[in-house]
Amino acid sequence: MAGIIHEVERTDLLEQVRQEAADAARQLAEAARLRRGHIVVVGCSTSEVVGHQVGSWSTPQIAQAIFDGLNSVFAPMGVYIAAQCCEHLNRALIVEHEAVPGAEIVNVLPQPKAGSSFATAAYQSFRHPVALEEIRADAGLDIGGTLIGMHLKKVAVPVRLPQNHIGSAILLAARVRPKFIGGERAIYDEHLKDGYAQAIVVNSGNANTCAPNGIELAKETCEIVAKELGISADDVLPSSTGVIGQAMSIEPFARGIPEAAAKLAADEAGSHDAATAIMTTDTHPKEIALEFAVGGKAVRIGAIAKGSGMIHPNMATMLLFMTTDAKVAPAALQKALSTVVPATFNQISVDGDTSTNDTVLLLASGLSGAEIAEGTPDYDTFVAALTKVAEHLSRELAGDGEGATKLLECTVTGAPDLATARAVSKSVIHSTLFKAAMFGADANWGRVLCAIGYTPGDFDISKTSVRLKSKAGEVFVCENAAYHPYSEDEAAKVLAEHDILVKVDMGTGDASAKAWGCDLTYDYVKINGDYRT
Repeated sequence: MAGIIHEVERTDLLEQVRQEAADAARQLAEAARLRRGHIVVVGCSTSEVVGHQVGSWSTPQIAQAIFDGLNSVFAPMGVYIAAQCCEHLNRALIVEHEAVPGAEIVNVLPQPKAGSSFATAAYQSFRHPVALEEIRADAGLDIGGTLIGMHLKKVAVPVRLPQNHIGSAILLAARVRPKFIGGERAIYDEHLKDGYAQAIVVNSGNANTCAPNGIELAKETCEIVAKELGISADDVLPSSTGVIGQAMSIEPFARGIPEAAAKLAADEAGSHDAATAIMTTDTHPKEIALEFAVGGKAVRIGAIAKGSGMIHPNMATMLLFMTTDAKVAPAALQKALSTVVPATFNQISVDGDTSTNDTVLLLASGLSGAEIAEGTPDYDTFVAALTKVAEHLSRELAGDGEGATKLLECTVTGAPDLATARAVSKSVIHSTLFKAAMFGADANWGRVLCAIGYTPGDFDISKTSVRLKSKAGEVFVCENAAYHPYSEDEAAKVLAEHDILVKVDMGTGDASAKAWGCDLTYDYVKINGDYRT
């Protein structure tokens, strides 16, 4: 029976399950607080939907109706579907490649007769479908007992939806919530999800994670800040960076927070002091401010950041705080940040290592009186300005990599799609061999081609060209994935500069992207060889 597919003649049933799937998607989106870039894993037995035993009555029409219903809600939100295949395919997943650009792709093609009607519908509907062995999704739907839980992020939480059936199949749902580390028991705190905050408290030198008193200390710290500022502790956002696994005492916070509160200043000096205070192995503070006009009113964005090692979002040892005096609703502010981060902060790599502490915050005070609403030209102006801020700090973070002597920027043009462009550019600046070559001013373009070649994705490398550029000039080193004659002496002059631009043209499309990194030096090993001592 598992090798047979069946047809449905009842158009009313197809419309019914489509509508039920759309209702379930809307309810899950609200319950799980889904937003752009999130992934929902879906396991679906079309056999159960039409009233038969799982695996016995595969029905592609039902699968397509369910997919269309879900996608009608998720696609406009920017939420991705990951379709779970059957046990015959080791429960592989089908997903849009742009949702998982860096994932390891497996060679699987779903088939309805194997019990993967829904996965087949997804495969046929996606623009660029790929198969993965596993995924960590933000929410899940189980249509008919397909056991999807293993593909959810930690920690998974069951969700009871009003729409509890699709056709004859039982519908189960789940969301995920954050996992906090720091005590004998993790505490899941929902109060920060209202989208509003009034203060940030940051400490450097200690990550306050994997320590016995981490959660309790963070809460107590927020209470001290709240008392000093006359606000609710629920509106204080704590952040820490430094050594992992060492307990902290509350005494330095009890002394330091009142002193810091007394020094709060809305000026350049106050920002610089804050940017300096959060440094660890950074060689200099990282900060930027810019002003632009919205509706005839001046609007400002200011930002500070720290990060030098263990930088490879996500997660990185990066703390970054942006503020604006524009009036922006929490949902629109989150959307703007979610738009900017993938093309900037997530395109940085210093060393490929990640950490437990990674924070990017964007707060809006509204003090300028300039109101910015989603879907307006003013919103586009705001996002463009936010992108400038983010690109500047991305360069600052990459260029200040531990032990670094050079800033590397890779621009990819002519890529077949955005996901490929981003993945290729990041592969190049992440390559250890290429980073070492840049330290030695060696125009070893083969290492660029190598990094492009092992980038996940389905693309043609044969038309790729590579140029190396700095303020000293530009050398054309590779054409159509092969050697292009150039002067080694001229290349050495180009690569002797601090800022190096690697220009990659894939020659196969219109998509483009940037990524930032640094060279790999002897000092990187020295810094990290005695980081704690």
